[in-house]
Amino acid sequence: MKKSEFIIFFSILLLAAVLRFTGINWGLNNTKYFHAYSYHSDEHFPLNELRMMNPKKLDFRSRGIQALATGPFIVYPTGITLGVAKVLDLVRIVKDYNFYKLNSAEFNKLYLCGRLNSLIFSILGVIIVFLIGKKFFSTEVGLIASWLVALNPLNVIYSHYLSRDTMQLFWILLILYFSLKILDKKLKKHIFLSGFFVGVCVSTKYNGVVTMILPIVAIITGNLQRKELLSEYVKDFLLVGVSMTVGFLVTNPYFFHTLPDFWKYFKKYTLGNILIGSENLANFNKTRSPVLFYLFDAQYYGFGIFLWSVAVISFLYGMVKKNSKVILMISFVVVYTFLLIRIKNWLMVRWVLPLLGVYCLSAGWFCYELYMKGKFYKMISVVVILIISIYNFLYSFSYAKMMARV
Repeated sequence: MKKSEFIIFFSILLLAAVLRFTGINWGLNNTKYFHAYSYHSDEHFPLNELRMMNPKKLDFRSRGIQALATGPFIVYPTGITLGVAKVLDLVRIVKDYNFYKLNSAEFNKLYLCGRLNSLIFSILGVIIVFLIGKKFFSTEVGLIASWLVALNPLNVIYSHYLSRDTMQLFWILLILYFSLKILDKKLKKHIFLSGFFVGVCVSTKYNGVVTMILPIVAIITGNLQRKELLSEYVKDFLLVGVSMTVGFLVTNPYFFHTLPDFWKYFKKYTLGNILIGSENLANFNKTRSPVLFYLFDAQYYGFGIFLWSVAVISFLYGMVKKNSKVILMISFVVVYTFLLIRIKNWLMVRWVLPLLGVYCLSAGWFCYELYMKGKFYKMISVVVILIISIYNFLYSFSYAKMMARV
C-alpha cells in the first residue's frame, strides 16, 4: 500500500472510531437515578445469560429464551471481555444486585464491556471491507467501500448497543472474503473457512444460515468455469456442510444439551416468523408480508436513499457486465431479502444491516468504474460519492451527538 493510501485508510478508521466511541455510554445510569436496564430492550439479555452461568462448575450453558431462539454466541465474547476487564481491575463483578444499585457506575461498566465488542466488530468490518475491495477489485474500490461503511448510520447506531448486529456483519464479510477466494482459485482451506464462518454466523444469529449461499454459489460458479467433474461438486458441498457444523458447534458447545428448549423457542419465535410471519399458527391466513417496507423503507432509513440507489444500479450494471464477483454478492442480497420479506410480525430496520457490506462494495466498484471512463463520468462519480458521504455523515453524526447527550 502506498503511503498516501495508508494515510487515507487510517483517516477513515479514525473517523469510524470517533463516530462509534462518541456516546457509547448513552442511556446508562447517572448519579440522579438508577434503572436496571438500558434504553435498548435487548441489551440486558447477554448479561442475564452470564448471570445464570456457573463458571466454578464449568457451566457455561445458555438458558435464556433470546439466546435459544436467536443465537447464543454473543454471550461468550461478552463474558470474555468482562473477564479481561475484571482481571485488569476495571470492573467489579459480584452476585449481589444491591451492590450495583448503590454503585451505578460499576453497573454501567457491565454494559460498556458488551458495547465495546459491538464497537470493535464494527471497526473490524470497515477493515475487512477495505481488504475485500483491495484484494478482489482495486485499492480505490477498497477505500471507497470502507469509507461508505464507516459513515453508514445503521452501522454507527448499532455499534452503540450490546447486540449481535455488528458482530454478525463481520462474520458475513469474512464469509464473503473466502467465497471470493473460492471464485478466484479454489482451495480446500478456503472452502473450509467459508463454511466454518457460516457456522459461527449462524451461532451468532440464526438467520445467518442464508450466508451459506455465498460459498455454494462461489463453488458452482468456479467449478463451472474450471469445468470440474460432478464428484468435485459433491466433495466441496460436503466440506462446506462439515465445516459449517464445526463452526456452529465450536461457538455453541451446549447445543445438544439445550436441544429440547432450543427447538421449543426456535420453533415459536424464529421458525414461525420465517415460515408464516407469525408466532401463532392460527394467523397463517391473516398475515400479510410488508414487502414494500423491507424493499424500501428499511433500506431507505438504514442505508440512506443515495447509497441504496447506487447499490441497486451497481447490481444491474454488474449483471450486464457479467461480473461474477458482483453476481455472487447479488445472490446473497436476493436470498437474504427473501428471508426478510417472510418475516411479517417484527419490523426492524437493523435487520437489513447484514446487506451493508455487499452494498458498499458493489457501489464502490460501480463508482470507480465510472471514474475510469473519462472526464465527464469521473465528475459524476465524485459527485455521487460526495452526496452519499455528506448525507450519511450528517445522519450518523447526529445520532452520535444525540447519544452523547442521553
